[in-house]
Amino acid sequence: MNFLNEHARAVHTAPILLAMIESPAKFSELFEQYRAQDGLIDGKFLDQLPLARQVWQRLAESETVAAILALPLAFREAIFFGLRRDGRADLLAACLENTADKALIKQLKRVLYEMKQEGHEIAERRKKAPLFRKNAETPPNEEIPCYVSVVDGRNERILVLNETVRAGVRTLQVYDREGRAIVHFFSEETSRKKVRAFINDLQQLRQVPLFEIPLAYAQYLLQKLNRRAERAGTAFPAGYVSAISRLKLPEVAERHPYRELVDGQAVMEKLTALQSSGELHREPEFAYWVCDREALLAFQTALQDLETGLLTLSEEQKMEQIEIRLRRTIDQFFTPDRREIYADRLRDAAYQLARRDAPGQAVTAAALALHLEAPDNPPGEVPFFRFMLLKLLPLNPSGAKPPEPENKSGLIL
Repeated sequence: MNFLNEHARAVHTAPILLAMIESPAKFSELFEQYRAQDGLIDGKFLDQLPLARQVWQRLAESETVAAILALPLAFREAIFFGLRRDGRADLLAACLENTADKALIKQLKRVLYEMKQEGHEIAERRKKAPLFRKNAETPPNEEIPCYVSVVDGRNERILVLNETVRAGVRTLQVYDREGRAIVHFFSEETSRKKVRAFINDLQQLRQVPLFEIPLAYAQYLLQKLNRRAERAGTAFPAGYVSAISRLKLPEVAERHPYRELVDGQAVMEKLTALQSSGELHREPEFAYWVCDREALLAFQTALQDLETGLLTLSEEQKMEQIEIRLRRTIDQFFTPDRREIYADRLRDAAYQLARRDAPGQAVTAAALALHLEAPDNPPGEVPFFRFMLLKLLPLNPSGAKPPEPENKSGLIL
């Protein structure tokens, strides 16, 4: 292969040249291969080979970085190839720190970035302090807020996790469905201004209801999502694992943080008094909590069967049959898997309600989560769960009208 670009030729033949450096006994065989690949050879090539071999054998010495950078192009690229192969990110980073060559800086930055994505530990590059500062005061390293949206009509939500880094903000935006599948994600290191613009776009233009949450809770939600997705066997999008590896995540908490904010005794007492739970649908956290299309069609079919039945029913008997079919549809909607997912969503909502000073509603949400987790408790008996279906009907056949949310706003996607 012929290369007009000398750097491209050097990169292409770096593996075979490194083999020549590492295996003097195979010099003749490897040299022929190097020539066949159109490697860089000049009049000093044979004199420079022992020097390159000496540099490669003395990587631990303090003068190594300067010696690597002083090598001719072909040998330098061979050494770089070997350092990357052997995971020596420390020496590559040191070379980056000690060169002023713009092309080489760009090349080494790209190599280190790729190694970081592969899981290698990369030290942060030290920046030289400017001789003059426009402002002697250093801006405060304050934590930028994280955000989570309400659950939309498809049981999807957005989690925006922001970590403060020296360059600005490392942001990770994750769109999840049912708390067990990552639909889409976006990750980058950017400025606080751009993060604020993104949040304003969601809130103002797309009308997505967002709640500000602390970083620790955002990390808890993210790790819970990852664990459930792994357990459910749903594949992560390409690049997601690498994005997660760049975050500084703590150990996974075993207990949901809502327990620190919600009175446990009040929750246990509320378990036997859930008939007023439908009022929760007035809260923005539950504005889009609805059953899926399949549950709606099943209920409508059941109502049609009732209308076309052979028996003549009184109005009272008809309302009783509607109620029976409504409860049966809700019980069938909440499969064991959905019980677990919605119980988690309810605990998340309890946390948000408690943080915005709605303790009574937080207690109700936490009690509903416990009700769902008990497999013998029928969800169809609880108004909150029945209203998840009744909200979809233009006319309510059971006579119980679901409460309208106080603050309406658009869906996520």
